[in-house]
Amino acid sequence: MVTFEKIIIEGFGSIANSTTFQLDRGGIHFIRGKNGEGKTTLFSALAWVLYRINLKGTTNDKVTT
Repeated sequence: MVTFEKIIIEGFGSIANSTTFQLDRGGIHFIRGKNGEGKTTLFSALAWVLYRINLKGTTNDKVTT
């Protein structure tokens, strides 16, 4: 089993500044925000770390920063 405690994203997709998401707390996590604020980027960054591909199917040098 893999457990993610937190994810820190900086300069990936629409997230320019360093942003930390704490995932080690119990209960349900809600991710909400306006269009373009990085909700999908959180999951795309996680896929990038695990598989070196984002949710749009982009690899390595073609990732928008």
